[in-house]
Amino acid sequence: MLKRHCEDIATLTVEEAATQGEVMRRAAATYMQVLAPERVHFGLDAEETRHVHLHVLPRIRALPAGNIPTTILGACYAMLPCLHVRRSFSDDEVAQVAKMLQAGFCSLSSELPQTVALI
Repeated sequence: MLKRHCEDIATLTVEEAATQGEVMRRAAATYMQVLAPERVHFGLDAEETRHVHLHVLPRIRALPAGNIPTTILGACYAMLPCLHVRRSFSDDEVAQVAKMLQAGFCSLSSELPQTVALI
């Protein structure tokens, strides 16, 4: 998102931090509009290569609330189709949702300051 390398969120400028917050707000709004999840969670992580790295994790209504580590969540997702509890999404379905999210983000990015790039 940032146009410069930044190793820690504490080193963001005031303008970058404000823009980051606005990007997160708009990302949450886009995910809510397109996917209608129960919640949209954000995580900042960058251990191997130090940099500000934002994860957007929409939680669908079928998942329980609470602090579920993403590793466990990923393993559970992988098991659900095997148990016939959840079907896998086709490449076409994934591409359709990706296009909807991209359209939502593109409409937002034209309104953002030039310090960030969404797509």
